[in-house]
Amino acid sequence: MDTYRWDDRQLLHHCAEMDADSRRHEARVKTPEDVALREHLVQLSDIQFDGARLGLLLSWTSFTAPRTSAFTARLDANMSKPWPELLPHAGIPDGGIFPSHEARRRTYWQPAANAPPALHLAWLLQSLASELWAFRAARLDLHRLDVVDAAYADIVVYRGALCTVRVQIADRVDPLDFPGVLIRESLEDHFRANDRHDRDDHRDRCDRRDDLIDLRHRL
Repeated sequence: MDTYRWDDRQLLHHCAEMDADSRRHEARVKTPEDVALREHLVQLSDIQFDGARLGLLLSWTSFTAPRTSAFTARLDANMSKPWPELLPHAGIPDGGIFPSHEARRRTYWQPAANAPPALHLAWLLQSLASELWAFRAARLDLHRLDVVDAAYADIVVYRGALCTVRVQIADRVDPLDFPGVLIRESLEDHFRANDRHDRDDHRDRCDRRDDLIDLRHRL
């Protein structure tokens, strides 16, 4: 599979564009419910980040009120690797003290490809939080997230019908690059294609979870 890697200049430019887009979307679609969901995603990412060090992995979470989550204990051999190796962008010195969550979020702390699923999941949750305003502008409602066999995460989204997006979090070959953006763009393409289908047929599928976008070989 062909891969494309970002150099530092491209990465910073793309992050700046994402920040600008996020601010524009925030001004247009920010509601109290959206703010509460974004805070839930950020807090859940922080909890999962801390849980990685304790051998905890999110099993599932609901993005609709009342928002609930469950974790399971799961040890990972990769957690024995030095943290600066697992988080090369987080600014953690060898043998140093972990930055606060606030300080870490201000860095591009993307986990290395060989990081354990718990860290990739924490990164995925933060990316969903960062992209939430764009999801809302596209009328994409986050419904829930399920972790299956500690191998991949299923993100269920609703826009007239339910659709599940599958993202690999274990045994990755490449780092998880901008997952929130790719998930949103894939969903927009999916629902745009569905909008061309017969309206009655589309309504019949509203309560089914049989639409799957598998990004395990694309993201």
